[in-house]
Amino acid sequence: CLSRCDPIERTVPYRAIRRVLRAVLGMEADLDGAGAGTALADLVSTVAPAPAPVVPLIAVPLGADVPATAASSQVATRFRRERTHQAVGDLLGASPRDRLVLVVEDVQHMDDASAELLAALLARVRPTHPWLVVLTRTDEATGLHAGRGHDPATLRLGPLAAGDATALARRLAEHIPVPAHLLPRIVERAGGSPLF
Repeated sequence: CLSRCDPIERTVPYRAIRRVLRAVLGMEADLDGAGAGTALADLVSTVAPAPAPVVPLIAVPLGADVPATAASSQVATRFRRERTHQAVGDLLGASPRDRLVLVVEDVQHMDDASAELLAALLARVRPTHPWLVVLTRTDEATGLHAGRGHDPATLRLGPLAAGDATALARRLAEHIPVPAHLLPRIVERAGGSPLF
């Protein structure tokens, strides 16, 4: 499952994690709130990891419309995120998946609610199930970062060597029309970045 965080969506709580969770749980990405609510109810009735009273908490990051329950309404505001993280983790843990790898790009743009939920899930499952590849292009403490309570393995990538960058540019130019005389300038301006 591949997801990319967009800086424009950074102000929408759970926006970044919604696509990932829906994919992992086998839900269609473009479901409206009512459709996501129906899919969530079906999933919970199948795997039953969490009692029905916490389904409204799981529904929030999924963007699913489900009616509140007496139990979910009684969760104090200061405990709602933690309880949501626990309920989502329980559901993911019970979901029938043999193997799963998530790749999330540009996590420096991830909204805070998504970053906190993903960090909580990482802290819970990472020691026994390394299943997430997170890509960031900055050391800033925004989005999902090591200070969120998980202990990531970090691999720092440097720029591509000039020969490798040139070879990549030539391969890309086979599919995207670029005048051959511009390739050396493009490679130079890219400074080894394959994303230029």
